[in-house]
Amino acid sequence: MALSANRARRATASDVLVADEANATARWYERARWWLAAGVAALAVVAVASDLPTRASRSDRQSGFSSWMATLEQDVAQCSGGIHDALAAHFSLQVSLARTYTDQAINDCAFTNSAIVDLGGEQPPADASSPAADRIAPTATKWADADAVSFLRDLRVVISSPGDPLAKRALLADGARLDRERAVVEGLVASAESGLGLPRKTLALIEVAPLLEGGR
Repeated sequence: MALSANRARRATASDVLVADEANATARWYERARWWLAAGVAALAVVAVASDLPTRASRSDRQSGFSSWMATLEQDVAQCSGGIHDALAAHFSLQVSLARTYTDQAINDCAFTNSAIVDLGGEQPPADASSPAADRIAPTATKWADADAVSFLRDLRVVISSPGDPLAKRALLADGARLDRERAVVEGLVASAESGLGLPRKTLALIEVAPLLEGGR
């Protein structure tokens, strides 16, 4: 009987030990699973954070916009300068040169010119984008390809028929339209610059009214 009791006690102790080991193993797996889940969650947070866009500083946005404006200046320089040269030759009574410059200016301002094509596709930097900034390039393209080309065609008629009053009136009317569109562009530039805290700077679009008035 004593032997049986000892065996029973040893069996009970062994069962308890096995149970304790099983519980310890279960707790270890539970902790391991928790740490694994926490690690996966932490990696996910890091991955999402790394994908989030970082907002550029104010100075970076100002610099990006100013560089973009310099690109627009290059795109419109040929057209704007061509208009000036054509009018200067016309009012200097250099008829042959005025015709040459006017035809060249038409080509410079038309959408067939690669510079004007580039102008039409220009977009402000994403960090400097605004409703006003987004409209600058399309409006400047219209100033060149539509309004400037129409004005220059009128000028070509006036050069060929300087005494035609209808041609002169058409030139003045299209010149006024060209300057109104220029004012729209300058207003958009001013609004975009104000939103970025930049000093006032204009886009170099020629104003034709003073030249027309001075040439009368």
